[in-house]
Amino acid sequence: MANDLTNQWIDHTTTEVGRSDDAPTSVPQVSAVWIYSHEPDSTAILQTYLEQLSSVDGSCELIIVVNGDSHRADELKRELMSSHLPARMLQLHRTCDESTAMRLGLE
Repeated sequence: MANDLTNQWIDHTTTEVGRSDDAPTSVPQVSAVWIYSHEPDSTAILQTYLEQLSSVDGSCELIIVVNGDSHRADELKRELMSSHLPARMLQLHRTCDESTAMRLGLE
């Protein structure tokens, strides 16, 4: 029997950033998911996502799934907060395969 990670509990922490407490919560029309796995050029990648999403007509959000422990997670969160784009950051406490990270990001 294969080890199926999609059926196991993955310990994680989710943080909402870029949303005001009094803003109505609605389902965005566009959700972009970035699975961050220690890319050396993460600042440039994040800026590309932010620039592209800021030009989208309609509501959108960025979901960053930090796949495993990362010393850059706090820095990415600060950059997101300064962008004022609705976003969620999901910090996985262990590294998973990309399909599991994507599924968790979209839940």
